Amino acid sequence: MKRIGLAMAAYGFAAALSVLLMIWALQLPGVDLTMPFHYHGDGLLCAACTKGMTEQGWFLRNDALGTPYGMELYDYPLCDNLHLLGLKLLGSLVSPFTACNLYYLLTFPLTTLCSLLVLRHFRVSYAPALLVSLLFTFLPSHLVRNLIHLYLASYYLVPLMVMVVLWLFLDPGLFWDEEGKRRFRPGRNGLVACLICVLVASAGIYYAFFGCF
Repeated sequence: MKRIGLAMAAYGFAAALSVLLMIWALQLPGVDLTMPFHYHGDGLLCAACTKGMTEQGWFLRNDALGTPYGMELYDYPLCDNLHLLGLKLLGSLVSPFTACNLYYLLTFPLTTLCSLLVLRHFRVSYAPALLVSLLFTFLPSHLVRNLIHLYLASYYLVPLMVMVVLWLFLDPGLFWDEEGKRRFRPGRNGLVACLICVLVASAGIYYAFFGCF
């Protein structure tokens, strides 16, 4: 129990430090979260989808746009269901613009925690693991993309995908038996790897594609 408590405290400290650095980097004090951080580019589509989901269930159809027949996105190649689900959940509690802003802000502690989890899993000491996690979290692209490319800024699953790649490299028997027969017998890590792959595949095509290579 003591070990679990120490681990929770360590991750809690990392998340808190990430939030403090985020507040400083984005100059958040005094910012009105009901106003979008950016109101152009893909940020407009993100806001429209979020508002549409809060009013009509999901992003595929929006009767408030595309007069006279409504906007339909059934054939639009959008593979970001995980992010859209997060935006829908937040949008059920706050206004659509606030939901977009909050989701972007949440990507900072989420990226730090996922990075730290992976590094600690591979026995990296806490201090350097925390430093690397924060450096990865506050990459310039994360700060610049903002709501303009919200789904690309939400790269918190990338460290978990890297962990799966390393598992495959370090353990050839992650999915197959020792004789190399094509029988799917995943252990605990194999099942976790499958779950991570499903999440990554639901969070946009870019990181899922590059994760395959």
